[in-house]
Amino acid sequence: MWADRHHSLMKLYMMVFESEYNNEWVSQIKKLEVWVTANDAMLEATKISDHANEAGRSGKVDGDGSMMPLEHIKLGGMLK
Repeated sequence: MWADRHHSLMKLYMMVFESEYNNEWVSQIKKLEVWVTANDAMLEATKISDHANEAGRSGKVDGDGSMMPLEHIKLGGMLK
């Protein structure tokens, strides 16, 4: 019943996957690398401490080691 459509649908799926993997994701990963490099200091400053991780709390660590609400961390347009 579906065998006659299976090959063409799989071919379409693989063409889309190949295009996304080889074209779209290359530029997106490069943008991510640029963003991470530009925001390295902020990322280090907001890293979850080992103590907070062990306590099972979610959020990021403020400069003094206290937890900072996640909404205060800005992505700076990374997802454009």
